[in-house]
Amino acid sequence: QWLLAPAILFTLSLVISNSISINVRERRTEFAVMKVLGYRPYQILLLVLIEALLVGTLSGVFSSGATYLLVNNVFG
Repeated sequence: QWLLAPAILFTLSLVISNSISINVRERRTEFAVMKVLGYRPYQILLLVLIEALLVGTLSGVFSSGATYLLVNNVFG
């Protein structure tokens, strides 16, 4: 139990960082256009971080809620 939780958190952090990395690589041209339009690098970084935080939070809330409902209502 005490080894499983940190291993799960580490694995999930690797998956999320990989997902963010893929997202940034796919959107390089969009970021270039944003730079041409006058966005500062920290503004682009902030947009990427907020998106990642939003996706991570929503997926965590959804999976926690689904697990709670499954355990309490389906399995009793």
